[in-house]
Amino acid sequence: MEDTIKKIEKYRKRARSKRTLTAVCIILALLLILAGIAFFAIHAIINNPERFFKESVIKTSDNQAETTPAIELSPRPDDNASVTPNTDDGRDTHITPGIVNIMIFGLDAYESGGTSSGSMPHTDVNMVVAVNFNEKRVDLISLPRDTFTTAPGFRGYYKLNGVFNVGGGMDDITSGLELACRAAEQWLGGISIQYYYALDFQAVVDIVNAIGGIDYDVDQAFTGMNNIEYGTGMHHLDGDAVLGYLRIRKRADGTDRSRTARQRRMMIAIFNKLKAERSLSVIPSLINAASSGIYTNTTLSQTAALANYATNLDSDRIGTHVMDGAIQMNYDWAFSFVHQQERIDLIREIYGIDVLPVGICSVRYERWLHDEGFLAIKYIRQAEKVINFVNESVAAGSVLSTEQSSAYSDCFYAYSDLKAAFNIASKWYEMHYDGKALSYSVEETAERNRLTKDINEAMAALKEKVLALAKASGYSMQSLQWTVQSEWFRDKDINEVYVDFR
Repeated sequence: MEDTIKKIEKYRKRARSKRTLTAVCIILALLLILAGIAFFAIHAIINNPERFFKESVIKTSDNQAETTPAIELSPRPDDNASVTPNTDDGRDTHITPGIVNIMIFGLDAYESGGTSSGSMPHTDVNMVVAVNFNEKRVDLISLPRDTFTTAPGFRGYYKLNGVFNVGGGMDDITSGLELACRAAEQWLGGISIQYYYALDFQAVVDIVNAIGGIDYDVDQAFTGMNNIEYGTGMHHLDGDAVLGYLRIRKRADGTDRSRTARQRRMMIAIFNKLKAERSLSVIPSLINAASSGIYTNTTLSQTAALANYATNLDSDRIGTHVMDGAIQMNYDWAFSFVHQQERIDLIREIYGIDVLPVGICSVRYERWLHDEGFLAIKYIRQAEKVINFVNESVAAGSVLSTEQSSAYSDCFYAYSDLKAAFNIASKWYEMHYDGKALSYSVEETAERNRLTKDINEAMAALKEKVLALAKASGYSMQSLQWTVQSEWFRDKDINEVYVDFR
């Protein structure tokens, strides 16, 4: 019996020993695998940083949802419906391989969530960093914050720095920054921007302090955020001073060009200090040094790869550019209208592709919107309200009478006519974006008058048909508004999302 017990105990010890050995082997194997993964990851970070990123590509534009008829339309009285012109551009869609775009945003926001201007923090710094791994160079492209633009997927016209607010702003930072990237893509001619870093005021202060400040040759006197005044010449700037310098707003040239140039110079100064002190590898930890206020969709590996790439980059391989535009105060706000030929030349220089002009970014186009475009949009929206009301009724099972069907068809045809007239006029003004003055030639004036006449006639016809359909369908006529609010950017029929542009 004792021999049997001893044999069992001996067997248990052997089994425990085997299990322990097996566990140790598994742990060692896992450690070796992890070490191998780490080795290859570090090797890739050092020798092949581009593998961590998706290259930039040409993206198609986002289309707004169309209002479509819910019933088969009655035959049209005539066959003279306007047709929206073909907008196929046939542009060169080749893009130089090896380029990755990263967006740098500076949020006009304090740690508390407050802002230094207006009621909403905006992206007052909008800078594309084009990393060309093949040519081992980087280009910094500043986009003026006041650029007159649209927000992809949303109705209306905005300043570029306000697109962040359209997407969600501080209430939904990720969506806001992603939409801001989509808007910036429009200005690159559709070239994708898949990555971003955004910093608020406190993050800038924390990072600059973490690297011990910057020795910098100040070109314009300013007051730091710590209320210390700095004259021109060499100074040692801490985080509060750098933030104050970056936020200098005014310059004699009357544009944002000087401000964006200072931002690019400061980025290069910080880069040169980190490179001189062999500290670029600590960039990931610098980002962690900011307790809050940094937002990015990149991974730690991607940040490390970029930092390592920068260690082998000389500052003379960093190009600095701006999509410059004239600041014009037309009606409500001062907007920046980008010089389109300069923009086209810039994109060709950096990316090697030809892009189309952004025709809406002109004084002429904005003035046309105020003169008649906004009112046409207002009429179109009223028609959509009634048409969608009937569409929903039909979807819920309602059957339209002969009178209602006829009124619906008439309204939808008139709605389509005004949209076509608006699109034709819009395209004409987009094509006539060139020229910095508001004057027109005799031939252009005649064409403008004809386009205006077509829009006015289409609006009058549409209003009549909308009121008839509203009466026939039981839609409340009191809900229809036929005038644009005095502050057009507050009118939900014009701008889908209200943004305080200050």
